[in-house]
Amino acid sequence: MERTELKLFTIGAYGSTADEFFARLREHDIPVLVDIRWRRGMRGAEYAWANKSRLETRCAEEDIVCWPVQRVAPPPELRAVQYAADKQGKVAKRQRSTLSAEFCHAYEQRILATVDLDDVVHEIRDLAPHLHDPVKVCFFCVEKEAEACHRSLLADALAARYGWPVTHL
Repeated sequence: MERTELKLFTIGAYGSTADEFFARLREHDIPVLVDIRWRRGMRGAEYAWANKSRLETRCAEEDIVCWPVQRVAPPPELRAVQYAADKQGKVAKRQRSTLSAEFCHAYEQRILATVDLDDVVHEIRDLAPHLHDPVKVCFFCVEKEAEACHRSLLADALAARYGWPVTHL
């Protein structure tokens, strides 16, 4: 694989308005937003801006490539592992600050061990061929805290494999 330098970022929807969310992306001059949610929708009016079509429309207005990559998202049965840990710890999803060890292990085995990360990197680079190294890429999901979301596991795996820095917004 040819060397493609990426500078990795992560961001969540919870705790932000659309304007705040996009201001952070602009502040860091991020041209590629990778949507790594299983379901690309959110409940309630407060986060309607993060639903698939609205997010894609706003990204286009902001000149940001929005690319969905469902194959790195935890499927429902994997999310159920985390929900069980949340229930046991009496933690609401939006209040979660960390992922359970069981979920992290399951995500590593079911997703990170089976997805070809080289392919993901190639696809990201193909999205924005006019961009020069390092390409800034932001992985997006819903949780406010990166440590409470699979996006941190994915970003950390890429950082460990390729030596790229990660910034959690």
